[in-house]
Amino acid sequence: MSTKKLIVLTICCLQAACTTPSRMNVNEISAYKIDCDKREEQFQFLESQKYSANERFNSGLQYTSVGGLLSNLFHGTLEDTRDALNSRHEGYINLKQDQLKQYCARKDSIRDNEANGRRIAEQRRQQAIEESEERARQFAKRKE
Repeated sequence: MSTKKLIVLTICCLQAACTTPSRMNVNEISAYKIDCDKREEQFQFLESQKYSANERFNSGLQYTSVGGLLSNLFHGTLEDTRDALNSRHEGYINLKQDQLKQYCARKDSIRDNEANGRRIAEQRRQQAIEESEERARQFAKRKE
């Protein structure tokens, strides 16, 4: 084997053995609780949990090389590496972000409907009071 091939192979194995930054795994993402009061912070946090293209490439090297595979088996990160490689991790994040948008939008809509209902009830109550006062004035005029 030539020296160049040996160097390239060594670099690939070393690159594959490097660990990626710690991220939530798909089970943790799936169990992540939504809090609509902190929706922007949660959305940004979930966005920060996504792997970059370079990290997915490194996951591919880790998953397909012998050194990376052994390292993943030793550290117990084989499933996480596979999830990053096949974008399953990102799919769970996108799903949770969509749930965050839809759930909080629905909750806002319910809150708006309740506020709108209270506003309408107050308007009707005020209108009934005004009509009652008007009838009382008309009744007083007829008695005079």
